[in-house]
Amino acid sequence: MGHISVSDVGQPSSTSWFRKPPRLWSVLTMAVIAVLLCHELSYPPVIGPRSIVPYLLVAVGLLLLVGYMVRLCEALRRRTFDARQWRWYAAVILPAFALWTWHAGWPLRLRFELSRSSLHTAAVGLLQAGERCTPLSAQNGQLAFAPWAHRLGSYRITEICVIPEQRAVYFVTGGYSRSRSGFVYNPDGHTLDLNLERRPCDDWVQTQPLTPHWLTFTWATS
Repeated sequence: MGHISVSDVGQPSSTSWFRKPPRLWSVLTMAVIAVLLCHELSYPPVIGPRSIVPYLLVAVGLLLLVGYMVRLCEALRRRTFDARQWRWYAAVILPAFALWTWHAGWPLRLRFELSRSSLHTAAVGLLQAGERCTPLSAQNGQLAFAPWAHRLGSYRITEICVIPEQRAVYFVTGGYSRSRSGFVYNPDGHTLDLNLERRPCDDWVQTQPLTPHWLTFTWATS
């Protein structure tokens, strides 16, 4: 008979943890990543430090997914996979949900729809007060934003730009010293004069259709 050392008894293999379901903390981490990703993607795109947050979240999620796949392959190879362990399924569903959210972009549309009524009421009121909004209009071909701290629906509006001659209202939901992003109310549906091809060389504006009367915008200047 071979000699068995006492120190070998009850000692797990150095790779035994690979054969077990993902730990609870990693599953919870992926759930938090999915929630944070939904929150970040519910805002119009902004140029600045915050714009890299979704990419960082996805990168961390992919690292966790690689760990899940290593565990799953090892469990299948060693035939220790237990289909009754719910963490195996969470390890697949949560990353798939995060990637689908990233691709579909539904958090922005959902949050906007929940806030649409409040945004619409404010935009109509600002356009009806057209004469008082003249100082907030575009000046010298450049957007001129004015402070306007209000909460409309689930969005906190920090600034606005009202252009009565175009019947357009810009609501700023985020930004930095040289960039802004948010929503544009454009009820007439015409091409905005402040779009990309008509901007000065040192300013940049991009709009994306959201509904027939609403767009998202991202603005930056050098």
